Amino acid sequence: MRRIINVFNALYLKDSIINRVFSVCRFLRKAVQPRAVSLSANEFGVQVKLVSEASSTNVSGAKRRSALNFMRMVFDHLIIPRVSTAQDVLQWNEALRELAVVKSNSDPKELSERQRRRIDEFIVNWWNVTCHKFDGVDVFKMMSEVKAGSEDALTWMKAFPAEMLIKVSQLRLVLLRGEIGYLVDHGYGEYVIENFENIRIEGNDIQMKDAYVEYAEKVSCEMMEKYLGDNPKKFMFFTFHPLGLKILAEMQFSGVIAGLEKEFIAIGKNFPEKFKVSPEAEKEYLLLLNMQLETDFKIPGQEPDEDDNL
Repeated sequence: MRRIINVFNALYLKDSIINRVFSVCRFLRKAVQPRAVSLSANEFGVQVKLVSEASSTNVSGAKRRSALNFMRMVFDHLIIPRVSTAQDVLQWNEALRELAVVKSNSDPKELSERQRRRIDEFIVNWWNVTCHKFDGVDVFKMMSEVKAGSEDALTWMKAFPAEMLIKVSQLRLVLLRGEIGYLVDHGYGEYVIENFENIRIEGNDIQMKDAYVEYAEKVSCEMMEKYLGDNPKKFMFFTFHPLGLKILAEMQFSGVIAGLEKEFIAIGKNFPEKFKVSPEAEKEYLLLLNMQLETDFKIPGQEPDEDDNL
C-alpha cells in the first residue's frame, strides 16, 4: 500500500513540476513577445522610409537592427493601422508596397508584372489577416459603404485591385465599387444579376435609374437569357436593364413581370433617358407593358382608338 502511495506522490510531483514549467514558459513568452503598435498612415509611411534608407545606405548596426525589427513587426502583423478614409488606406498600401520591394531587394523601377501581382496579393492578404486580428480595424467593412462611381470608389480601386479582392473572397466589394465590366469579363455575370440591387448610387429616383443603366447594360442579352435558363433566383436586375422586360417576356416569365409590376409601371411613367436604346425603345416598352400587365399607357406616335374619343 505504501508503495502505491509513493508511486502516486511521484506522479503527482512530476505533473506539478511540468505544469510549473509550462506556466513559466507562458509567462516568458508573453514578456518577450513585442506588443502591437498603433500607427496612422503618415506615421507608417515615415517608418517605411527609414527602413528603405537603412537598406540602401551605409548605416550603423543599431539603425539596421531597428529597421529589421520594424519590418518583422509588419510581417508578423504587430502593427495596428489607424485609418478612417479610402485615401488613408491608399497611402498605407503605397508604403506597404515600398516595404515589400525593400524586402525583396528589387529595383522598384524594374519590377516584373509577376512581381507586381505578388506584391498586390501580399497587401490584400496582409489586410485580411490584420482585420481579423484586431477589433475595430476592418477596411473591407469601410469599403462596403462605398457608392459606385464616387471618388471614394475610384480611390478604393487604386488601393485594392479587383483581382486581389476576389482572391480573398471579397467579390461583393468589387460589385459595390461598380466594377461590373470586370466581373462580367471574368465570368461573374450571374453574380452581377443576382446582387445588382445592392449597388448604391447617389441621386433621386429618376437620376438613379439612368445611372444604373451604365452598369446594368454591361450584362448582355445572352447572359440574361442564360441566367433565366439556369435555375434563376432573383429578378430585380431586369428592372434596371433597358432590355430586361423584353428578355423576361421572350423567355415567358410573365409571372415574374407581374411580381415586379410596381417597378415596371414606374419605368413606364417616367421612361429613363438611357432606356432609349433605339428610336422605338419607349414605344416597344410601353406596348409590352400594356400586353403583359394590361396597363393602358398611351403609345408615342400612335393614333388614339376611336373608343377613346367617345
